[in-house]
Amino acid sequence: MRSSKTGTSSQPTPSTIAAPQERTQYGPKNAATLWSIYSFAPNRPYNLTFGDDITWHESIWLDATNTTHVPANLEFDAVISHNITKRWKIALNDDNLDNRLNYDNLFSNHITPSIGRSFLFNLSATD
Repeated sequence: MRSSKTGTSSQPTPSTIAAPQERTQYGPKNAATLWSIYSFAPNRPYNLTFGDDITWHESIWLDATNTTHVPANLEFDAVISHNITKRWKIALNDDNLDNRLNYDNLFSNHITPSIGRSFLFNLSATD
């Protein structure tokens, strides 16, 4: 009687295992984000809110063997808003103030650059 074994192996292949000295795929070794918000006269008709943030992370490896990577990212964002009434609010967001080349979507075979400097105007109402 013959016995044959078919199916797939649950063992990882060498190309998917990072060596102990190599960094994890898609994860920066170090990253930091700093947000700050400032409100001026919050309960007055001439109220304003200012905000900014800095987001940074080190380079990211795109494969387990650490041969392909994207460089470090640094992004500055800002927001200014005004409550017109208790119900209505306007805001202007600025993303990537310095128009730096950063990367958003990372895959082992391709990357997507993030959008350059962009502005978003928002008018919102609450109940």
